[in-house]
Amino acid sequence: MPDLRSSTALRQLTDLGRDPDPPDWVWAVAPLEPSGRLLLPVEARDALGTGARGHGDAIGMCHGAALVLRSSGHGRPMAIDGRGRLYVPVWLRRSPLPCLLVGTHAAASVVVVAPASVLDGLGDQLVAEAR
Repeated sequence: MPDLRSSTALRQLTDLGRDPDPPDWVWAVAPLEPSGRLLLPVEARDALGTGARGHGDAIGMCHGAALVLRSSGHGRPMAIDGRGRLYVPVWLRRSPLPCLLVGTHAAASVVVVAPASVLDGLGDQLVAEAR
């Protein structure tokens, strides 16, 4: 990195303040295995409390176009195997794309699994005014 004392443009950056807070959600796109299993990202496994051991149970509940997973609460128990994989419901396996969107909110211990096609709707909303 250039010396801040000799670069007037970079010297101004030091006055901008602190680094922004980390985001609440961590997002990943994960491929769906032909067997119907989804390998959960590390952040999702940590949020659900399976951590390094990989296996355990999560509580799943369908909510709109997504499967919501929690470490406890009301819903259907769903097994996570030793490799951190989860069988997803059949309706999620029928997604037109062979991958799923996985969102993790670690502070709330919540993982959301949705078809990646939900991003199409977001893209349409973002460019609607630009057309």
